[in-house]
Amino acid sequence: MEFTKTEILNEIMDELASQLNISNTMEDKAVRAYTTIGEWLEGNAEGEDVVVYPQGSFGLGTVVRPLSGADDDYDIDLVCKLPEMYGASARAIKMLPGKRLKENAVYASKMEPEGKRCWTLNYEQFHVDILPCTNESPMSDERIRLTNKDPNTGIYSDKFSNPKGYKHWFEDKMIAQLNEAKSRYASLCHCSIESVETFRVKTTLQKAIQILKHHRNLMFDGKEDKPVSIILTTLSAKAYNGEGGVYDALMGILMNMDSFIEGVPGQYKITNPANTKENFADRWNEKPEKANAFFTWLSQAKKDFTSLQTAEGLDEIGEALERPIGKTMSNRAIKAYAESMRGKRESGGLYATSAGLTTSASIAAKIVPNHTFYGA
Repeated sequence: MEFTKTEILNEIMDELASQLNISNTMEDKAVRAYTTIGEWLEGNAEGEDVVVYPQGSFGLGTVVRPLSGADDDYDIDLVCKLPEMYGASARAIKMLPGKRLKENAVYASKMEPEGKRCWTLNYEQFHVDILPCTNESPMSDERIRLTNKDPNTGIYSDKFSNPKGYKHWFEDKMIAQLNEAKSRYASLCHCSIESVETFRVKTTLQKAIQILKHHRNLMFDGKEDKPVSIILTTLSAKAYNGEGGVYDALMGILMNMDSFIEGVPGQYKITNPANTKENFADRWNEKPEKANAFFTWLSQAKKDFTSLQTAEGLDEIGEALERPIGKTMSNRAIKAYAESMRGKRESGGLYATSAGLTTSASIAAKIVPNHTFYGA
């Protein structure tokens, strides 16, 4: 008796996402880094309150390993909010954290020249982008006003976003699974569920996004028009329909994500669900090649992951996986899947049903006897 094809692909995609994860050690290093950065910024001579918290892929738990497969070269995005400076100029908001960072010899040695919106610190295994901002208004708590420096004129202007609100929206798209995952993590770590950060756990949606980002990275390695992560993440979350299996979620997302893009060429809109003033597709309208790159990627991703449905056996599936995810990650995922199935069989965690083998227990399922496992 063999696994159903859906069961095999869901399990393999789950193992693949695990291989793409940032390690716990690297997570801890990043947390220590942004915690100490925040503590230093809080000591500014101006006496301004400072609130620092992660945003972007790290905060959402969708960071992926670099194409090399090594556990390094990550981007950590931080918000540096100065809540009492909502009446200050864009330039003043940008300069205060930069000035404070330069007062620390260690941070000064890691700093890159001023960026368009951020200050960047380069660590050995990752770099940290620090986004200076303030509240959008005296009454707003989550909506922020950030700065944008024109590289040609040097003029600072205001932009608007809502990283915390976006994170809440993203979490709501997977809330049942997220709560279950946090509960399991809290039980293992003997801590409260409320203290478990989203990046510490992985749901089906997070895993599907990690795989799509890795596919994007491989397809656009070294190219400037690579589709940006915030667009992939937003459209994926909107298209996600609560699927439990990672491959099922992946295919559902790919087949439906473009239906959440509004407008026509030159007038595209992918609105930030947490701040309607922000259009994630504004660069598409300025540079049409960026929109073209996204649709080219989407078309290729559909072909690549659909092709797995016709592959038979682990060898064929592994070969079919090499195109969308590369040989290194394909080999790791297939090996991890085979070892996982062997372990589940030996521990009595593999069940036989009328539809085939499964790892899910039910009244009608029978435990598969423990013996040598040679494949799927």
